[in-house]
Amino acid sequence: MKFLKSKSDPAFDQKSLVYRFQRHALLKGVLKPKGSYLIGCSGGADSVALFHLIRMAFPETQLALAHFNHGLRARTAKRDELFVKKLAAQYQVSFFAGRAEKKKQNKISVEEWARAQRYRFLRSVYQKTKQNALLLAHHADDQAETVLMRMCQGTGPRGLEAIREVLVFEKMKCVRPLLPFLKTEIRQFLKTHQFAFHEDETNRSPKFLRNRIRLRVLPYLQKQINPQVARALARIPEIVRDENELIEALAVQVEKKALIQSGKRMIRLRALVFREAHFALQFRVLDRLIKRLDPFAGVLFEHATLIKSSLGKSAFVMDLPRGIKLVGNKNTITVECSRAKNAR
Repeated sequence: MKFLKSKSDPAFDQKSLVYRFQRHALLKGVLKPKGSYLIGCSGGADSVALFHLIRMAFPETQLALAHFNHGLRARTAKRDELFVKKLAAQYQVSFFAGRAEKKKQNKISVEEWARAQRYRFLRSVYQKTKQNALLLAHHADDQAETVLMRMCQGTGPRGLEAIREVLVFEKMKCVRPLLPFLKTEIRQFLKTHQFAFHEDETNRSPKFLRNRIRLRVLPYLQKQINPQVARALARIPEIVRDENELIEALAVQVEKKALIQSGKRMIRLRALVFREAHFALQFRVLDRLIKRLDPFAGVLFEHATLIKSSLGKSAFVMDLPRGIKLVGNKNTITVECSRAKNAR
């Protein structure tokens, strides 16, 4: 392994976070030493630490900071924006700021709405600046929280993959280089190097599910069950990912063998080939096909038993949410969609 700084540098002691961060990024190939990256920076501990870690571990990278004001904190939001702007100026990197539109009255939660607004802004900056990747500061504790949230919601194997370290989302490459590291390590790094950051008071609000898990559930599990529970939970996505990839590859094979016709509103399969597959693969194939017709649709667990019993019949018609219909007979199984592809 060739490191980019001398190991005599105190920051590159093999126990230091800078050393381990650089080693992980190089081994996994998630960052290029001379790359160009946009960092989503709230001004909080995690995103500020990510900026400094990359700056120290990969001094030849070209960095830019993007800050988004969700409009949810009247008193401190402007303070955080100015902090990130000054941070960018101090280290002579580009700075971009965005502000959320007013939330409309609809059924989506504030968390979902804020996330959608933030990613829309980050994607626009990413496309305009043509960076190698958008870097986000999720860490191992975030991963553990996500796994717990999804388990509580009754997720399946794909949901347990939780946060991916590298993901291409709507033609935007997102990388989370801090994902293997714990929050305590990140805070210690900031303290050691005396790097300033701002605390977001909404992170302590119990009205958000993630906060309740972070502030109540995880501390209880750490105290009563396993002191290393965050790291243990954060391992689960790595464990299930390889198995999911195998199941997905087998599902693709079933789809290729069974496919007769594929259109914008209808996909037809050979019933005999499809029915011979294990139901786990049938479920994956149907979910893939439904999402192809409508990205906002899919097969939910509560439909699985009904689908399984229907596939055992020689003929059936089954209505699913968002105008999706399954129609089967002894020769074909057809997935139909009555809604426009991008209709919400």
